[in-house]
Amino acid sequence: MGETTESGGPRYADFQRPAYRDSRWLETHYYGFYVPEHGIRAHLRAAFRLNQGVVFSLVAIYSRSGGVLDMDLWDSQMHVPLGSNRYSDFRLDSGMAFRGHPASKAVSVTFRSRCGRVSLETEHEALMPPATLDFTEVSTDAAGFASFLRPPQGDTEIGHVDQTYRVRGRLRIDDDHYDVDCVANHDHSWSPRAEFKSACGIFDNIHFGEDLTLFTMGSEETLGQTSITHA
Repeated sequence: MGETTESGGPRYADFQRPAYRDSRWLETHYYGFYVPEHGIRAHLRAAFRLNQGVVFSLVAIYSRSGGVLDMDLWDSQMHVPLGSNRYSDFRLDSGMAFRGHPASKAVSVTFRSRCGRVSLETEHEALMPPATLDFTEVSTDAAGFASFLRPPQGDTEIGHVDQTYRVRGRLRIDDDHYDVDCVANHDHSWSPRAEFKSACGIFDNIHFGEDLTLFTMGSEETLGQTSITHA
């Protein structure tokens, strides 16, 4: 766990090395996709509490704005057993599964809801290498995602990378079937993070075909008022 490549970057087959016995240690895995012609957005996120052996599994699919009850699917499961899964190849009891072949150049993402209403199979092909967020200067002390780049405490390594992917596949919601063909992003972060009293970080992506992606990250310390930290 936590090994690096010759270039010094993370090995995507394995988890990063957690801070010693820190119960707050969290490593995330996020993939999203869109079906623009139907206004559908989907987010899949696995958050690994490695020192506790559990995963927070979240799948959110929605085609209109509003609260949780307005979503097509909100599947949020806490304390899903981690077992012997690896970062680049895992299948959770929640119905979510990711498999790199190899990560992070290509990833298969699948999900089957326990209720049987929703299933998806998508293939994610990288359009760029993983990009760390320290390639430009962050000249702000704002909280949010920028906090992942603050100097580590002791020998605890923290980090955050993002990557743009071409996504193709299928989505089923009840008896409706949708083809997925879009450009979307992947998010990977690792650091000690508590489950409460944390600042709200947000991100947005603007994709211009397969050639240009604008990516912004910000902090929302006051609900509804966002300050962009970097882009």
